[in-house]
Amino acid sequence: MTQQFHFLDRCVGALVFAAAITTSAVASAGPVVYVTNVEQLYDALNNQPNEGAGVILAPGIYLLSAKDPAGKDRAHFGRLELQRDMSLYGVAGDRAAVVINGAALPSESFTKDVLFGRTG
Repeated sequence: MTQQFHFLDRCVGALVFAAAITTSAVASAGPVVYVTNVEQLYDALNNQPNEGAGVILAPGIYLLSAKDPAGKDRAHFGRLELQRDMSLYGVAGDRAAVVINGAALPSESFTKDVLFGRTG
């Protein structure tokens, strides 16, 4: 009886592991959004249907600003906020290829309406 119980235990463990792998693969299989400039970056992150997306940035400098080109205030004071399960990717193996520059953002971009107390 003990051997049979251990066998069932291993089978259940294997099924749980297989389910975890499948769930992980499905969770990361969201849409992919390609971005080549800062306006596209803001649009990609603020567009609700992109929840769970992988956002891939082309090489370049993305200068953040509190206002859009028309002079309207941006969401979150220009701060970038990823949606649930969203990922941001640059160029693999070259950290300097994609630069997100927040130097022009006002201080409230980093403090006002920040839910977790820290931004970076």
